[in-house]
Amino acid sequence: MLGKKRKTGKLETSEFSETVEKVFDQKRQESSRVSFEKLVPSLVRWGCLAGIVLLVVLYLYTPYSRVQTVRVTGNVYLDDDYIVSVSSIRENDIYYADLPAVVSARLKKDPMISSAKVKWDDNGVISVSVKENKPVAYRYDDEAVILLSDGSTVTMGSDYVELISDIPYVTGFTEKDQTRLLCKALGKLDRSVIASIAEIHQYSLGYEDEAMKILMRTGGYYIGTYQNLDKLAYYREVYAAQPDHSYCITGFDSGNTAFSTVCPWNENKGNVEYWTDESGNILKNSYGDSVVKHYYVDGNGNKALDASGNPIPIPIDSSNNEVIDSDFTAHYEAGYYATGVLVIP
Repeated sequence: MLGKKRKTGKLETSEFSETVEKVFDQKRQESSRVSFEKLVPSLVRWGCLAGIVLLVVLYLYTPYSRVQTVRVTGNVYLDDDYIVSVSSIRENDIYYADLPAVVSARLKKDPMISSAKVKWDDNGVISVSVKENKPVAYRYDDEAVILLSDGSTVTMGSDYVELISDIPYVTGFTEKDQTRLLCKALGKLDRSVIASIAEIHQYSLGYEDEAMKILMRTGGYYIGTYQNLDKLAYYREVYAAQPDHSYCITGFDSGNTAFSTVCPWNENKGNVEYWTDESGNILKNSYGDSVVKHYYVDGNGNKALDASGNPIPIPIDSSNNEVIDSDFTAHYEAGYYATGVLVIP
């Protein structure tokens, strides 16, 4: 009886041990499972990251990852190569390494560029669209400078030398307000008109200290002021019809055209005439200037005469501004100025 009990005890102990071992084994398996499940997100992330890195590495070895070309638009005065050099974009650069915001900021540091937009296009193309500050003239202060339409100046470095062919040389107008008014007046002109001007010199007409003596690239002269500089748009038309190119073209009138007249430096100063009122007082225009009496010239460049042999003056209006007959030559040859004033039958 006692022997059986001992045998039974051994069996119970063995069974208990096996049960305990199973429990621990299950615990270990559960612990391993939980640990693995915790690792799964990290493994997935690392796997994705490794895949992305592999794709990036493979992409960098393809031509699609490189800048193929830079397309520049909006520039008028600066050439494409210069703008590309300022942008610091190079062909075969890593395409997405040239961040548009960074390149745009780099371009706007150039004093000739007022704004820039940069974007990635398809097929390795980077588009650069710029808006330039408008150059209108150049002069020498302590150094050569370019005058911009807003009145500011830019030092003329070697990068801007080619602009000289498109803008005139200026002397005078050195006071800040004079420079501002000159640049503002020039800024209203088309680029082609500005390019047709060779030199601009401050010139005193006696009644206008800030008049302009403008040498055109044709060799002719235009005499004007800040207020009538826009009439340079008619210069070529008047110059082409001008029989005597020693005459100057001017815009001192209230009409919409320029006209030809004797150059101030060729006038007999003692014979300069002014319009006067009934009391003999010299008339003034809206700018406070004495109104000089100018005369029409005929097709040969001589003073046009009426039927009595008197020179025909260019009339003035109630504001004392000259009123030019744009068809004077045709009217004169038709005999409509026989009385000295236009009378069309």
